[in-house]
Parts: sequence; structure tokens; C-alpha cells
Amino acid sequence: MLYTSPIMRLLEYNIESGGFGSYDRTLTPPPERLDLIKETVSGAQADVVVFVDTYRWGNPEVFADNASLAREFGYRQAYQADLDDERLKAIGRDNGIAVLTREDARFETIRLGNRNAVKASIRTAGSPLDIFAVYLDDLSEDVRLSQIRTLISHTDPAVPTIIAGDFNTLAPVDTKGAKIRYGQILTRIPVSRAGNLFSISEKIRNQKVIPYLESRGFTDTGATKRNPTAPTKKFHRLAFPILRLDYVMTKGTGPVRIAVIRNHITDRASDHYPVLGNVEYPHG
Repeated sequence: MLYTSPIMRLLEYNIESGGFGSYDRTLTPPPERLDLIKETVSGAQADVVVFVDTYRWGNPEVFADNASLAREFGYRQAYQADLDDERLKAIGRDNGIAVLTREDARFETIRLGNRNAVKASIRTAGSPLDIFAVYLDDLSEDVRLSQIRTLISHTDPAVPTIIAGDFNTLAPVDTKGAKIRYGQILTRIPVSRAGNLFSISEKIRNQKVIPYLESRGFTDTGATKRNPTAPTKKFHRLAFPILRLDYVMTKGTGPVRIAVIRNHITDRASDHYPVLGNVEYPHG
């Protein structure tokens, strides 16, 4: 079936360890935060959902297959892929990515050097639309840049494209604010708990991914409001978001309205807040 509305609602959400209490593989399914995640998705009423960090969701003990994942959230289709990152697998954290759609889509796993991403090709009444779901490296901007360069080689310049996910990077416009907020959060949370939060020091020193994507014609849809997405109060009861790590980048679409969903549910559902975008795209 075709998407016929001129506006597509897209939800991007890093759900932290697949909704489990930790990355301990002995924890028994279902994930303890699954109901909170489902409530967030239901309230967003998104046409497309991009989940990041779907830890263990590829395990049949959690979801038997993609069809059962789609049914769990009330969507027509779903596709889950593990990152297959050797570094993460060595520490027992082979996180994943999942995409849910209300209408038919064609999915494929693409390799970004050392880990996987997901491509969803969607049919609309106007033109095709490609959505890439990514979870970029958490330790190195140079690795992230290499991953995103590889992803760009999989894009079609003639097709409107969205890249959504946890980029694990800062945009240059966010650096000053991130430094200020990090200083503020250290006055509320012990350094022993906050530490180098989300590898913030590395992210403040290096910002290459967003400028590269902008040089390739992509728009950082969150750059105007610049609302940070992590951490949440789940990280610590006195925490507040200081970093914008979650992005919806677009090329060839119309205007996009972006909002970060902060409420009593998303405070507890993950250490990231979800991003909801209303994306206008070419419509016949």
C-alpha cells in the first residue's frame, strides 16, 4: 500500500539496551521497560518508527521474528538488524536497529564498515522515499565519519532521503551549549556518576559528521531549536538533557517540524528522549 498523506510522522528513539534493565544477557524477557516504550510509540502516532539500541530484539526469546515485532507495536511491517559490531560483541553488547512502518516498505541491511545500518524504501503517492536508520560509533568521530561516508554511497541522489538515528555526535552549533550544560549537571550529579557522560569530551573536541552531511545537501532538522536528547531522569533523578545526539537529517523533502518528547513516561523509558518529526515530502 502507498503512503498517501503529504506529511509523514517519523519517530526516532534510542531505547537503551532494548528496554532491558541492563546489558546482562541473563535477564528474562520481556524487557522491563517495554510497556513504557510501547506507550510512547502509541502516543506519537508515527507512520515510521526508527528504534536504536534494540539489544537482544533479534533473539527469538524476545521477538520470534519481524512479524511478531510489528504486531507488538501495532504496525504493518517491522525489520530488525543487529549491528554485528565486533567490538560490541566482544563485550556482550551487540546492539541493534529496528524500523517499523504502517505501510509496505522494502528493507535491507547495509554495511557501514564495522557495523550495520538499515535502509527502508517506501512507496508514496508522489515519489519513492528512502529512510536510513543508523547507530553510529560511540567512541570516535573519525569512525563515525567513515560510517556516514559509506552510507552516503548507498543513497540515490534522485530519491528523497531521510537519515535518522543516534549519531553519537554533536553539531558545531551545539558545542557551546553542551559545555555549559555539562558544567551545570556536574553541580547536581556526583562526578563519580556523571563521569565522562556519553563520552562528552571526545564529542566536544570533534564535530565532523554533521558538517559533512550538510556539505552533501542534507538538512539538520533539529538545528533551529537545538533541543538536547540525553540524558533523561532515568540516568539520574537530578539529570536533565545536555546533548543532542539523536538526529533526523533530510534531503529532497519539504519542511520538517521536529519536537523532542519529554514527559513522565519518556523520563523513565530510556536514557534518551525520542524525537518526533513531521516530514513533508513530494506528493502526487
